[in-house]
Amino acid sequence: MSELYMKGTQSPKASRVTKQFAKGRVCEKDGCEQTLSIYNDKKNCFQHTPKKPPRIRGREDPRVKYNSK
Repeated sequence: MSELYMKGTQSPKASRVTKQFAKGRVCEKDGCEQTLSIYNDKKNCFQHTPKKPPRIRGREDPRVKYNSK
């Protein structure tokens, strides 16, 4: 038989199980009845989660870049 073909699996197996959280959890914000996904690890819905700036590596502040010349 020729060595033309390779052997392997049809589809790769997942290396770990996806984390899941309790079913039927509700946003902690008073008056919000939004049910959270079982895959959402936060205690608030998207609308009530505190916003934080993204992590940007290597970004130069244009105010500093052009004022220093």
